[in-house]
Amino acid sequence: MRKMLLPILLLLLCAAMTAHAEGADHNFGFTPQKCPAYADAQRSARLPDVEAYTFLAMDEEANGCINTSSGWIEKSAVQALRINYFEPRTVVFASTAPMYATGNTNHPIGVRIPSGTVMTVRYGMEAQQSWYIVEYDGAWGFVARNATEMMNVSAPVSGGSRILALVTNQTPVYAYPNVQSVTKKHFPKETAVVLQNRAGSFYETSLQGKTVYVNEAELTVLLTEEPGSATEGWADGTVAVWNVPDETYGKQIGTAEVSGILPVAYRMGGWCSVSFGGVEGFIRENQLSVAGGGRAGYRLIVSLSTKVLAVLNENGQAVFGTAVSYAAAPAVGEYTLEGRTDWQYVHPNYAPYVLSFSGGIALRGPLCWGRNVSTVRLDAQKTESIEEGGIVIPPTEAQWIYFHCPAGTVLSVTP
Repeated sequence: MRKMLLPILLLLLCAAMTAHAEGADHNFGFTPQKCPAYADAQRSARLPDVEAYTFLAMDEEANGCINTSSGWIEKSAVQALRINYFEPRTVVFASTAPMYATGNTNHPIGVRIPSGTVMTVRYGMEAQQSWYIVEYDGAWGFVARNATEMMNVSAPVSGGSRILALVTNQTPVYAYPNVQSVTKKHFPKETAVVLQNRAGSFYETSLQGKTVYVNEAELTVLLTEEPGSATEGWADGTVAVWNVPDETYGKQIGTAEVSGILPVAYRMGGWCSVSFGGVEGFIRENQLSVAGGGRAGYRLIVSLSTKVLAVLNENGQAVFGTAVSYAAAPAVGEYTLEGRTDWQYVHPNYAPYVLSFSGGIALRGPLCWGRNVSTVRLDAQKTESIEEGGIVIPPTEAQWIYFHCPAGTVLSVTP
């Protein structure tokens, strides 16, 4: 029976391997008969045999073998498929769909895609327009197109202001910005959510660390991000961290001990969005001294005649002083702190605590072997290459300035 089916199947699937279309990720094929598989192209280690009519996603060729999703298989044992690559399309499975090794229901692979599953597809068969080729749960195979429905998905539009909104009723969560992708999850009534990208009538947000969508009809806007609000904050002590910028509808998710600079992603209604160890949260702006928001801050003064940098507090009192070195004396004047980098590569070493000021001035620690301040090159003061406008100070003092001086701090260079 198999010998009768095989010629028919080969006619339908086409015998020749085609080159990748531009941007394609895979070539595909199947095994007409059971065949051996190997760990590499040299056949050095045997893997479990590949059963007849196993669907294969294929990659490189070497030594008469093809690297496939089931291991390295001899090229002569694989029947290639002629694939149609098309623009990605998002589909939802209207019914449970079995997966097959070929475009033939006689060759199921034992994997079923549940009804309601949403996925993006981009592969089909030129000779058989009624099939998609998909990957699900780690397995590749054919699924019938009539088991799916096309979804009209609007691409999220980024770059807009973030919005704090209140869920007015128990609101369903969508996997995609489309009503067909509704999930079994909900936001409870009067949940506050932070939104950013918009896609049609949907907004993008997050739930349990995953990107999801909510319908704008279920939302009431509370706050909008303040324009140009990315900045820095400074704190010294314990601060309360909230899940959303609202004490009425949000909840405190913990506290944090802060001593120094905190990057502020954005500001919203008297709150600052910050990150602690990869966990995002919100801090009341009155718990931070926000750069440009009124903190007097520190002042840095470099004397070219004595080659000393002095740090003054907001009352004009000296905090400490330290020696400086530079390849070329920076121009006399005042410069404003604009940015910072914890490590900057300076071939073949790294410079720690790099502070970038207006006018191309940089203040940093000395060169180190690797990203480790304990490996400071003792000979660096004489031999290291210092960029024009670069001022080098000892690592301990550079670290202090890095963590205590917010954006906007003034550096004065005096004769």
